[in-house]
Amino acid sequence: MDLQIREAVEIYGSTKYISTENLLSAVLDSKKIGKILGKYEDIGKIINRSKEELKLLKLTNDEITKIKLLSEIINRITTPNEPDFRNPQEIAEYLMPKLRYLEKEEFIVCSLNSKIK
Repeated sequence: MDLQIREAVEIYGSTKYISTENLLSAVLDSKKIGKILGKYEDIGKIINRSKEELKLLKLTNDEITKIKLLSEIINRITTPNEPDFRNPQEIAEYLMPKLRYLEKEEFIVCSLNSKIK
């Protein structure tokens, strides 16, 4: 693990100011990171790539698995287990993390009642 990352976590307790490149180096081969970030400028766009697209970037199966696991961790952190919507803003906050980095538009139907329960 990169010394800068280790110091940030152990000494300062934060990774907030570490660059995307350095964060990715904790998970992926540092030689591949420049190529990946050159193609997908935003880290969110990397995690939504298919296995085939990631293979084109010369990532190993282990690295692809790590990216997919990170994607699932992010999804679970940003998505409540049982949503309880009380207004349109809460619906938007629930759906935005799921839809934010999609390349294709998706149509979602939310069937709600007016009882707010």
